[in-house]
Amino acid sequence: MSGKIKKLTIYSELNNQKIKSSEVIFDNNGNEIENTSYLNDESIETKIVTSFNDKNLKLEETTYTQDEEFAEKTTFFWNENNKLLKEEIEFADESKSIRTFKKESSDNSLIVTLVDEDNELEEKEILKSDSLGNIIEKTTFDENEEIVERIENVWENNKIVKQIEFDNQNKLTTERIFRFDQNENLIERLTLNDKKELIHTVTFSYDVQNRITEQIINKNYFIKYSYDKENRINTEERFLSNGIVQYQKISKFNEQNLIIEEDGTEGTKVYEYEFYE
Repeated sequence: MSGKIKKLTIYSELNNQKIKSSEVIFDNNGNEIENTSYLNDESIETKIVTSFNDKNLKLEETTYTQDEEFAEKTTFFWNENNKLLKEEIEFADESKSIRTFKKESSDNSLIVTLVDEDNELEEKEILKSDSLGNIIEKTTFDENEEIVERIENVWENNKIVKQIEFDNQNKLTTERIFRFDQNENLIERLTLNDKKELIHTVTFSYDVQNRITEQIINKNYFIKYSYDKENRINTEERFLSNGIVQYQKISKFNEQNLIIEEDGTEGTKVYEYEFYE
């Protein structure tokens, strides 16, 4: 049996051509330390290089663009309890931003502040949580500390059942309602506008094994899923309301339960793995 994954390379096959589309390298702890996407000529489009400490906490994340030119680097700072305290972001033009995370015990909120290199505010978020850690309110502020938007979440049995969005004038703009069945499966997501008019619906169906089998979006198109004997989704199809197949993807797996091929409307993707010993 092979060990942990060391490298995953994904190729696109179209018109009898096999072209590398992405490559991901992992360390021995399963952390993603390099992720590269490629253009059609296999030249680098973007590359993200990440380092971790011995506690598997992210230390640095550096992004490069075409020709491996530096785009930005984020350095992460943690406290002794492994809580994130600060992120320092450096950009290609040598400017910097700093994002800090401050916990307020009085109302169980987290204040996330982003400032530039001159300590001028760029944006701020306040996230309030309940006793279970669920976010019940998120308020976003601009550089003048004026509210941009506010989102309220309502939870029942540790599941979100309603999400309400307000604009900068505290006026309701959007309301989302989430409904679940007796098995705690999400069966419906409704979106209402500021007039409480229904503007978007998604319904979900499940089989007796609680596996999702179908999504219906606005009654305009359907997404159907089928499974192999190992309970893996091996076929995903999207149909228009008139029954025409708009998209199809068939997945194949190896004996290690790893996906090795996706054959679909947009072409074929081949997954190749290298392993640690």
